[in-house]
Formats: sequence, structure tokens, C-alpha cells
Amino acid sequence: MAAEAAGAKKKASSLRKPALRLALFLVLVAFLLTTELCHNHLFLFPSAKIEKTPADYQLAFEDIAFKNVAGKRLAGWYCPAQDPIGAVVLNHGNAGNIGGYIDYARCLTKAGLNVLLYDYQGFGKSEGGASISSLVGDALAAFDYLDSRVGGAEKIAVLGVSLGTPISCAIAAQRPKAAAVILEGAFLPDTELYWRMGTIGTPVAYIISKSLRPDIRPERDIAALNGRPLLMVHGDSDRTTPLFGAARLYEKAPQPKWLWVMEGVGHFPNPIVRKHDSYPQVLAAFLRHVFLGQDFDQPEVKSWAATRRGKGWQVEARIQAPAGPVGVAVITKDNKAVRKQSLPAGSYDVRLEVQSPPLTVSAFVELQAEEPESGAR
Repeated sequence: MAAEAAGAKKKASSLRKPALRLALFLVLVAFLLTTELCHNHLFLFPSAKIEKTPADYQLAFEDIAFKNVAGKRLAGWYCPAQDPIGAVVLNHGNAGNIGGYIDYARCLTKAGLNVLLYDYQGFGKSEGGASISSLVGDALAAFDYLDSRVGGAEKIAVLGVSLGTPISCAIAAQRPKAAAVILEGAFLPDTELYWRMGTIGTPVAYIISKSLRPDIRPERDIAALNGRPLLMVHGDSDRTTPLFGAARLYEKAPQPKWLWVMEGVGHFPNPIVRKHDSYPQVLAAFLRHVFLGQDFDQPEVKSWAATRRGKGWQVEARIQAPAGPVGVAVITKDNKAVRKQSLPAGSYDVRLEVQSPPLTVSAFVELQAEEPESGAR
């Protein structure tokens, strides 16, 4: 009997050991995934080497510096326009530094905007270590610095690229006088995590998304725009930040809002490189609308609805367009944009068939470069 009891005890112990090891492993994984150090390495890829400066593009600029809330010195460039109508602060993506964003300063200063390019803590020449916990505070410090330069927060628009998009939404929520928001390649942390990790990685994605900084919540912050204009830009071939995440954010935003789904365009720097004529024109027209009250002749999706049809969905949208040609896109849950192109100006209904659940409908006119005046050289 004693031998049998000892054998049973030994067998139970051997069964418990793998389970215990697995439990300890899962606890360790959860701990690592919820630490800031892990998140920093997952999302941030800073570079200290600045490859290009505005001087390489014959662009007027000033080296500037200011401090974040932790007292770290943040470095950047202030690029003035000749006859400014307003100002823009740019919150860049998760890799590199401001040396990769000079094209934005070029087109914006040409359109009459003073521009602040700055690096987050630990990027470029900014002090400290790159940290998710400092991003929003860095951006708020940058906004306040630019405010001190231009003399009024109502004269400032916020531009976010990739990782800079949720940070820009946070600025809009915490600085209600910010005039407008522009988001390129919208990054929704939980959306991208689930998309990248798939079904097997869903528990891990859930742990990370729930433990990310509570001040990075773009779907919450976007609702705080309250009538301030929003322009969203996203490539339909973006393999870094999924298009359906942008659709989700766009649906939560209040009017006035516009979403330009660029056909055949990927992630940064693809939009401003591939659309080097039309993108600057759209930015200029949008910001003239914001700061000067000029018409932004873009269509509005007045309403849309979807009905199940067999294995797919039929989407009907009512469009009101002051100009054309209009491109209409239905963004679906499977990360696709189903389109109708070159529609006329006016008020009309559009009908499209899609195979995956629709998330939103966008309508946009891709502006072209302005023709030079007669006799101009």
C-alpha cells in the first residue's frame, strides 16, 4: 500500500510540474508584455543620426529646443513661411527622426504655414531615452512651444503621421483651441496588434492593448474635436497600419471630416512621395479652409447604410459634392477599399456591392497641381 501511495504521489507530482512550468511561463510572458520597456522596444525605433536638414533643401529654418514635463531637452526645427496664415506642428512616426519629414515642411511653408518639426525624447538630438510614456507629454510641450512662437493656439493645426496620429488626437483632446487635425496612416494600437498577430496571438494582443498608456486612446480623443475640421489620409496598399483601423477612427469622428483613401499607395513616406503634386494641394486647400475660411470643395457623405445580400452586402450612400470628379470608397472589415471613381458634382445616391462587412464610406476629390498663370515661367 505504501509503495502504491508513493507511486501515485510521484505520478501526481510529475503531472503538476509541466502545468506549473507553463503557468510560470505565461505569467512571465504577461509580465514582460505589460512592462514599458517591452512596449518601447515593440513600438519605437529611434535614430540619433539626422541624415538631412532643411538646409539641404534650401529651406529657411531655425534650430530650436524646449523642455518636456520631465525636464528633458527636445530638439527640432522651426521653419517659417514668408506670409504665414497659420502654423502646423508635426508629430512624426515611430522610427528615425525629423530628418525624414522635411518634405512636409517644404510643401506647408510654401502654402503659407509656419512649421515645427521636433523629435520625441530619445529621437534625433532630443535628450533622454525613447519612451511611450513620454510621447503625449512631448507633443503637448511642442504644441505649447509653437503657441508661444505664433501667439495663439487657435492658429495651430496638428499633423500626425503613423504613430503620430494617436498623439495628435491626444493633443486635440487636451488643447481644445487647436484649430484642426490631419492624420496620415492612422495608427490604432489595438487594431494593428490584432491585425499583425492574428488568431493565435489574440491573447497577447489583448494583454498589450489593455496595458498600453491610458493617454494614448485615439478613438476616445477623436470625439473631442467638436466641430474642428479633420482630414484623414490613408493608402489602400498600406501594410503597416491597416486601412480598417482608419475607417473605425473616421466613423467615431464628428463632422466636419474627410477621408482620402489613396489608391495604390502604401505607408509613409509613400503618400507624400507618390502624390507629390496632389497631396500638397490638398493640404494647402484644407489649411486655407481652416485658417482663412475658404471653401474646401470636398464632398460629404450625408448618410450610408448596408443591407445583407446573399454572401455579401449592398452599400448605399448619399453624396453631396460641390466639385468633381469624386472618388467614393467603401472600406470593409477585410482591409479593402471598394471604389467608384470619377463621379460628378451634385447630390446623388451611390450603390456598391462588397463581400466583407462595410465599416465606413468616404468620398474625396483628388486635387491636382495648380496650373501656372499665363506667361509664368
